[in-house]
Amino acid sequence: MQLRTILCAVDLSSLSQTAMHYAVNLARRYRSRLLVFHAVYSAQDQIYATTLFERGVEQTEMVRRARETIASLMRGFEYPWEPLVRSGEPIATVARIAEEMDVDLVIAASRGLTGVKRVLLGQLLERLARTMQRPLLIVREQPEVSIDNIHTRPISLKRILAGCSLKEDCVPVFRHAADLARDWDAILEVVHAMESPIDGTAEEAAEGPYGDVQRDLEARLRDRLISFAPEEASGSVQLNAAVLPGLPGEVLLSWCCRTPTDLVVVGVRHHSRIEKVILGSTTESMLRHAPCSVLTVPARA
Repeated sequence: MQLRTILCAVDLSSLSQTAMHYAVNLARRYRSRLLVFHAVYSAQDQIYATTLFERGVEQTEMVRRARETIASLMRGFEYPWEPLVRSGEPIATVARIAEEMDVDLVIAASRGLTGVKRVLLGQLLERLARTMQRPLLIVREQPEVSIDNIHTRPISLKRILAGCSLKEDCVPVFRHAADLARDWDAILEVVHAMESPIDGTAEEAAEGPYGDVQRDLEARLRDRLISFAPEEASGSVQLNAAVLPGLPGEVLLSWCCRTPTDLVVVGVRHHSRIEKVILGSTTESMLRHAPCSVLTVPARA
């Protein structure tokens, strides 16, 4: 995998160091250019708006303080990095900057929250994932892990889970997951969720007893799933493929909850608002509920 430029997006909270930790480790391994990004955003009250001059001075001061905070948070991480502070709405700005800087990976961090906070944060993460045209890595905070030695603690990718459809748009997901598995000597588990008892839309079912038909269909779907594996992954990656009944989001969550998983890789499709409501989203489910880090890969035609 080539990661020439990594953009680490931070909100300047203590959670920022979680994203920085992951970004520095990846940048060091891939010898990447590392940009630490923050968007300064201040919504203006249209009724009591200050003068243009005053707002400009305020923005300049906010940018200066953001740079100082980034430098403070990055202190102790032994790797060259560049601060990148811009003014604007955070999600739209990071997406625009990622395109302008030709970024290969954007990294952000997420806390494991419950209730209303989890819903609100989940919506922000979903919006970020659906806005990005670049791979986005959401690093999950691990509350049980002390940050005292975060500057020297290496990251570990021992088991990677990829959720794949049986369509061409799963190829980028498979490729990213396989590249990471090869680079980190990790086990790669690729799972396809079969939403109906007999998935006749994916393969024509054979005739015979129900159990035999289902097993035969699952075997053929598994072979088809493996056929999407990149050629360079053959022989260089320990690959396990499975076809399981159920909804994709539920299947992947169940898998990574019962099997220690370091990273889940899923694709992002750009649905209309109505389609999102009707169809739901595997990616949304993983971003909100996955117990580990999640890499979203845009599906491209």
